[in-house]
Amino acid sequence: MAKFKKGKSGNPSGRPKGARNRLAVTVDELMQEDAAEIIKVALEKAKGGDAAFVRIVIDRILPPAKDRPVTFDLPEIKTADDAGAASGAILQAVSNGEVTPGEAGDLVRLLDSFSSTLVATDMERRIAALENR
Repeated sequence: MAKFKKGKSGNPSGRPKGARNRLAVTVDELMQEDAAEIIKVALEKAKGGDAAFVRIVIDRILPPAKDRPVTFDLPEIKTADDAGAASGAILQAVSNGEVTPGEAGDLVRLLDSFSSTLVATDMERRIAALENR
């Protein structure tokens, strides 16, 4: 049994990356023509109390928000020591209801990553200074 070489397609003349099949393209074209009317009907049925259409509207037409901009006062972070004050500001924002606990977790992970970068950069600078002595 012949093995394929890594990174080489078994069918190099096959469908190009990103190409869509004809059925998917046709369905998209048909939906574009009537999408506004279909959505309007679904919304009307949902407003009328049709549970199936309520579910469709919620699941398909109004998908859950992935991310949103988060705005609150955060102290400037120039050194790893500043991360403590920033962490406190994040906790305060949760306490004030400006940020959800989930968003705060994401912010703390960003803060940790940034702090690690600051520490590594500072360490490299110090090592270079010692080597230059």
